[in-house]
Amino acid sequence: MSSATSVLIVGAGPCGLALAAVLTRLGTSVRVIDAADAAGTGSRAILLWPPALEVLDDLGVLDEARQLGFAPHAMNYYLTGRRTVRIGLDPRNRPLVLPQEHTSRLLSKALTEQGVAVEWSTRATDLTVSEHGVVVEVTRPAGTETITADWLIGADGVGSAVRQRLGIEFPGGDVPLTVLLAEGIVDGGFARDELHYHFGQAGPLLCAPLPGGFVRLASPLAPDTALSTELVQRLVDLRGPGGLTVGALGTLTTFTSQERIAATLRLRRAFLIGDAAHTHSPIGGQGLNLGLSDVRNLGWKLAGVVQGRLAESVLDTYDPERRQAAEQTVQTAARLIRLAVLRGAKARVRNAGWDVLQRTGSLRRWYAPLLAGWRTRYPLLLGEPEPAGALSPGGLLRGAGLGGRGLGGRGLGGRGLGRASRRGLPPAGARTPAWIPAAGPIRSATAAGRLRLVTRGPAAPTRPDGSTGQVADSLVGAARAVTDRFPSLVSHEHVADGPAGFVLLRPDGYVSASGSRTAELAEVERLLTVLSPRPRTQAPTTEAASGPATSSSGSTASNGEPVSAPQDTPRRGPGAAPPKGRGAGPRMGKRPGTEPRQSDPLLDGNPGYT
Repeated sequence: MSSATSVLIVGAGPCGLALAAVLTRLGTSVRVIDAADAAGTGSRAILLWPPALEVLDDLGVLDEARQLGFAPHAMNYYLTGRRTVRIGLDPRNRPLVLPQEHTSRLLSKALTEQGVAVEWSTRATDLTVSEHGVVVEVTRPAGTETITADWLIGADGVGSAVRQRLGIEFPGGDVPLTVLLAEGIVDGGFARDELHYHFGQAGPLLCAPLPGGFVRLASPLAPDTALSTELVQRLVDLRGPGGLTVGALGTLTTFTSQERIAATLRLRRAFLIGDAAHTHSPIGGQGLNLGLSDVRNLGWKLAGVVQGRLAESVLDTYDPERRQAAEQTVQTAARLIRLAVLRGAKARVRNAGWDVLQRTGSLRRWYAPLLAGWRTRYPLLLGEPEPAGALSPGGLLRGAGLGGRGLGGRGLGGRGLGRASRRGLPPAGARTPAWIPAAGPIRSATAAGRLRLVTRGPAAPTRPDGSTGQVADSLVGAARAVTDRFPSLVSHEHVADGPAGFVLLRPDGYVSASGSRTAELAEVERLLTVLSPRPRTQAPTTEAASGPATSSSGSTASNGEPVSAPQDTPRRGPGAAPPKGRGAGPRMGKRPGTEPRQSDPLLDGNPGYT
């Protein structure tokens, strides 16, 4: 039996479900398969930071998510010497506490409402990827099937079968720390609408309220420690605030984690998202958020390419953009672990530093937005493809388009922010500024997936009859003229507030360009021209065997030569794997667990504290 689809997603966790729902709402046909018999249960990832909540908003399930969860108002860090660092969370930086099983159910609901059902008990056993499509062999209880698709998404977790069958390496290593996870009833006096982190001399302890009156407790301990409610109570007494009583527990387990980033996030017509692409310590609650941001980055690009609205070269930006985000997140999580496990003199230095940062307001201004995800920047933006044979790692030409420089040299890394920055306009690569209204749920495939050209300044000019008029020499009029020339790529809106200027926003909430002069809109028009698809010499086909292929089983390409993923990707082009030593994984510093410690029988033998 054989069948065809536009996009095949392997893995029905939150990221796979979210991407399937986004693509479907954008008018792209998908199939979702998963080897498991049913959806997973349990709380698992519980923190959804604002950028992840934007995905739920896109899919129209954010209001229901907020009804099921709660938004903590602060994070409290209890240091030695009875000192407390309290970081208030304003609405822009406030996460939602929502157990993962609820998140998955809402995403599944959004997908089902679009007429797509997950195909459970369906395992991908073999796959072939070429320049023109993919062929995936699957098995299920009823038999086997050959699925041909234009695009393949690996969303099947840390042990991704898709990544392994593509031959993509997953460099990195284990985090040398075993962590206790307990969830259930905890009685005692503590704020149930805030998050609590205890950093005492006996070791760290997380105390996080959950919906329904339950509490999550997490704390490091020695490997192979026998677990019991009594052990949890002892840990809480040693490391907590005192006065807490552990009751019935619904969850009692331990976990370890890894720090890894795939050597490439794209191989020809296959992409990796979520834990299949990267993994790290769950401290800070970043894991699912990173994966859902992968979804938001890839969804609009892939849907636009499939529907012929965007040039295929836009997909070359996925790996470099998401790699930088993943590296930043992995490094941040590693630093947070090191801070959490410090002891003795080093812990006192940490505490003194946090005191200073709190008094100056730096924690509120810097730390909360960092955890919320607003400080993630992209190294390359949308730009022109380089000439054949001169492709950079992302397949983009730095400086030829807006990739790498933006308007007037306003690129990333804080260099050359220029006039737009001084006027309060964000530089290329930054997140959506707070003064721009949210786009809201995806309600139509025609309107969604387009960039937004937002002008700012005095109220837009109107004709005597009240209708909007175009003024040739005004910024607003020039912006409307640009959107009129590219109606399928960009829409215009005006914010009648603040100094005059414009921001070109991508559908995933990142800034493509900004400026304050009408003349600078010429660069926006040039960018939209770059994004527009060129006439195709040959339409894509789902017959993956029609071109040189990457096969998980070491099969032969159409020219009869044997191929495999590692040997078939030496070239530097769209979707090619990076060379060794460049983009091969997270750039990590010293790992946690290298600090001296005081003796603690609960931690003896745990390499995370050696």
